[in-house]
Amino acid sequence: MLASIKTNHLTNDGQKLGMMYFRVAIILFGAQLLLGLVAAIQFLAPKLVLVQKRQSG
Repeated sequence: MLASIKTNHLTNDGQKLGMMYFRVAIILFGAQLLLGLVAAIQFLAPKLVLVQKRQSG
């Protein structure tokens, strides 16, 4: 199965569409993991600011 993912020798359009959705899902899952880790770090160590808050006023 990994060989078909790397070489992309898929037989029909349905498989190609499915592979495109799979790639997008993997990218979104990675983004969710990354942002979840950032949120967890900010929760556990609030003085370690990764995202700057804007000063109002």
